[in-house]
Formats: sequence, C-alpha cells, structure tokens
Amino acid sequence: MKSLVVISLLTILTFSCNQEPAGLTEKSIIGSWECVLGCDAEFYIFSKSKNGYSYISYKNEKIFKTGDYQLTDSVLALSSADGTSKNFLVELRNDSLILEKGTHILKQYIEKTDFSNHTEELIVGMEDFLAVFPNFDFADQRPVDFTYQVRVFEDQYEPINIEGIGVITNVPLGGDFITADDVMKSIANVIREQGFTPDPQNDSKNCRAFMNENMVVIVHLSENEPNKLSMEINFGFID
Repeated sequence: MKSLVVISLLTILTFSCNQEPAGLTEKSIIGSWECVLGCDAEFYIFSKSKNGYSYISYKNEKIFKTGDYQLTDSVLALSSADGTSKNFLVELRNDSLILEKGTHILKQYIEKTDFSNHTEELIVGMEDFLAVFPNFDFADQRPVDFTYQVRVFEDQYEPINIEGIGVITNVPLGGDFITADDVMKSIANVIREQGFTPDPQNDSKNCRAFMNENMVVIVHLSENEPNKLSMEINFGFID
C-alpha cells in the first residue's frame, strides 16, 4: 500500500514537472500601459479589433503609432501602420511588462487616460465605416492632424486642430467611376447612409466634409496617375 502511495505521488510530481507553464497570448496584455523605461512612446493601449489585435501608442499626449500586434512564444511583434515592425522578447511580471530582459519596461495603467481623444471609439467607428467599402484597400492607416472650421456664433466660424486617424487608398477609374465626381458622389451617398450630414463650411476643392454629432469626416480626392485617384479620408472628434 505504501508503495502505491509513493508511486502515485511520483506520478503526480512527474506530471506537474512536465507541464509547460501557460504561455502569454495577445489577450494577456490587453489594456493600457505606461512606459517607465526605454520605450519610443509614453503610453500603449492594446485591444481586440475586428481583424485580430491592435495597438495605439502615444507620445507627448498625441497618437504616435497605430498598428497590429501578435504575441507568440513570449515574442511580442508590433506591426505599425507606417510599414515598420519590431519584435520584443516579453515577460509579464505582476503589473509590469518586461521587454528584452529589462531594457524596456511598461507598467499597467489603470486610470482612464485623458489624452486619448476618444481614440478607441474613433478606431471602432472608423472600422465600421470602412467596412462598407469592401473593394478598397484601407491598410494604410496613420495618425493625422487636420484643421476643421467649427461654428462659434450663428454666422462665425473658427479653425480648430483635430488629432485623428487617416486612411489612404487608390481608386481605379472605370465602370461606375469614370470621373472624380462619380467617385465623390458615391462616397458621399455611403457616408450619408451611415448617419453623417454634409458640412459645406468645410468643403474645398476636391474635398467634402461630413459630421455626425461630434465626429467629423473629410474626404479628399487627387489624381496621382492616369486613370487612378488617391482617396484620403480623415476621421476625428471635435472636443
């Protein structure tokens, strides 16, 4: 009987020792993190997106980079919207994220950041909005600053600076899109269907502006080569 107990204990110990510790996944680091050592940016927000996992970094209270991330075998891969990518060996210790054996350290940030400018809401709204254009490639997404005219009195406007997100894609001319006007009319119809109303005060040559409550959208078209247009769409919130 004693032998059976010893064998059972050895079996349990052997099984426990052979078990691999649970590895980190993308879900492990979802949340807000403040850099305390060695990072390019000051704050990072990791979140679940429609197509996987995305991140936003902030520097000087402005969006620094946006992109996707993966976490596999303790390697954190950041793929930025500007085309750059970085890999880091990562370890999670309590409320700290240790990168490259301590050369970069992030601390979990619990309080709601007041510098985000509703960025998470903006990205979700932008992704929902862009989903109605399945034929366009909107992979080129980046932080943008743009000027918008807001009403301060009944007949008076003043410009404000909006920190938002912009996307760029190419639109081949042909079929239903013969001219730039055709493209703009089609885009404008879709934008209105999403609940936005035209804002002529912010229209300019080759640009159309739209507003939905405090979210604004500006569409700009330019011809970058024969039979092809470059379409830039900037999104942002008016505080």
